[in-house]
Amino acid sequence: MAKTLYKKPTIKITYFTDPLCSTCWIVDTYIDKLKQAYKGIITLDIKMGGMLESWEHFEFQDKQIQKADYLCNLWENESQKNGVCLDAEIWKVNPVSSSYPASIAYYAAKLQDENKAYSFLYTLREMLFLQGKDISQEEVFVTAAIENELNVDDFIEDFRSGRAEELFKTDLVIKRNWNVTEFPTFIFFNSEQEFEKALLYSEENCFDKQYAKWEEIIDRLSGGRALKKIENVNALDVLKHRTRLSVRQICILTGKKQELIEKELRKALAEGIVVVERIKDFDYWRYNDTAFHIKSNRLNDRTMGIIGGGIGGLYTGFAAAMSDVSATIYERRPDYNYNGFGFILLKNGIDALDAIGLKNEVLKEGNSINRFKAIEPNGELILERYLSDCLAIRRKQLLTMLLKGNTQENVQFNRHFVELEANEDKYQAHFADGAIVESDILIASDGINSKIRNQLFPDYQLDAVTEREIVGLVHCENVQFADDQFIKIVDTEQGVYLGVLPLGNNDFIWFIQFNETIQSVNSTDFGDLFEFSKALAADYPNDFQRIISCTKENELFYWTSKRMDLLPAFHDKNTVIIGDAAHPLLPFTSQGANSAVEDAATLMAILTNQCKSETLETAFEDYYETRKLSIQHYLKEGDMLLNDFVNLSLNKGFNLPLSIH
Repeated sequence: MAKTLYKKPTIKITYFTDPLCSTCWIVDTYIDKLKQAYKGIITLDIKMGGMLESWEHFEFQDKQIQKADYLCNLWENESQKNGVCLDAEIWKVNPVSSSYPASIAYYAAKLQDENKAYSFLYTLREMLFLQGKDISQEEVFVTAAIENELNVDDFIEDFRSGRAEELFKTDLVIKRNWNVTEFPTFIFFNSEQEFEKALLYSEENCFDKQYAKWEEIIDRLSGGRALKKIENVNALDVLKHRTRLSVRQICILTGKKQELIEKELRKALAEGIVVVERIKDFDYWRYNDTAFHIKSNRLNDRTMGIIGGGIGGLYTGFAAAMSDVSATIYERRPDYNYNGFGFILLKNGIDALDAIGLKNEVLKEGNSINRFKAIEPNGELILERYLSDCLAIRRKQLLTMLLKGNTQENVQFNRHFVELEANEDKYQAHFADGAIVESDILIASDGINSKIRNQLFPDYQLDAVTEREIVGLVHCENVQFADDQFIKIVDTEQGVYLGVLPLGNNDFIWFIQFNETIQSVNSTDFGDLFEFSKALAADYPNDFQRIISCTKENELFYWTSKRMDLLPAFHDKNTVIIGDAAHPLLPFTSQGANSAVEDAATLMAILTNQCKSETLETAFEDYYETRKLSIQHYLKEGDMLLNDFVNLSLNKGFNLPLSIH
């Protein structure tokens, strides 16, 4: 008698949702738990429900309360009850105009890959609920497409052509046929097309009880044959497969109590295995997949003095405070100086900031740059390229992040460094007020004109190159520059580059790079720089001219580019140098701020991972060898880009003006 083969049951779940649905954001964790428990049994069919066609025409029943206030209160209440962040400020600051564009974008992603589309939707929700991004804007979901490794050209074509929109409209018809009026709504089907409909919303919103009902439905529809997969998973197991999770979400996915999860996370944090991000009222946890694993309580009570409170110095101070290291930052200015306009953050810089728990805040405050475009003065395209892990951010925004917590308490102002004095195996730092600072570790982050570098390596001096820059910061409305595009005019006749970098909200950094052997400016006074810039751009497209014309006197800066060969070391005795002090880089590379925080992250990771028997000398040598290849790469690419610039001609190819590794 032939044996009857066991046939695994199949359950399809049709999930009606919307990118703006706050309840869906909460319940997504339970869906992941369900997929984990019934792996190989359930499949998920996601359909967008069109929750908000237009914010402007959205009618709210209770006329006594503003719709923005109502949604803010709703999100904040749901957030506190369910242990997840819902950044409600967006409804007061910049309400999402419609959920339709993001819904259509989901279908454009689905046309390429269903699994990537699911991840794409989750990315959109993170951008909305954790970063306060307006996900109705095309540049926002293009960023999500790049992050999820979709073919961006095909994605944009499917979004704009109407192909994805037709799929969305088809599912809206299906939604109406099923009389779906609430989100989320689930319909469970078995292989015989028997089904049960499950509304999730209830007054109590007890999602644990709702999840139990899902399991009961699956059991009924499968005739008791759908067996759950029981796994003993811990916090690290679930974090490895997700971008970031709150403690409550980790508890749901592991089935473990909060006290056990928090203990596990704190232990992993001390070892640099995970990082924690403070988002609104919640700690969110990320698996640390960067190269920088900064540990706690590992420097054996060594003290640290940091000369210079720029980006690199503040990063080091932030990481030191995070690692329970006693560190003091000595800054020559009388108060915090937010001068400087901004810069591009690339993957190496973002990773370094990720390692100290600042990635979500960087993504929230920064403006994603999805494309680089080089054009001729007449607008003809030379080069266009998509970019990943690229942000434009104001210097003030990044400084503000790095000054949070214990860092600000450890900054001493009006401390003018004078010189180092050798004392046996250590250097002491002498200041203009007569103070002498002796620290176990002295970190020099005193900028491109570093006194400490000049003292330790007097044979290595800066050499000015022929490239000069005029940089402006401007608020300018009604110009047709894409918010996610870094654009550069390549003017071979004048030997000039003119670049525009959007910061978001109609704020831009613009810069003119010119060859002083061809062009010269009378003085560095605002008036002369302003008129010189306008004259160079006189024949460029109107928007470029307007950007310059809108610039105010205190928003213009002149820069002489300088370079220096790689130093033979980055340390002597107990003193080590980082950032521009260690390796001045040409601005073509856009690596100044990025390499500064990468230096600091590398150094702190090496120091906090040392064995007790290892010396500072060993740590500093490891730091130099680890950074040496990258710095050589930046120097080489900077020289190549400088050569391209100095020898501009119509027949010469144009290289991307970013040093990426």
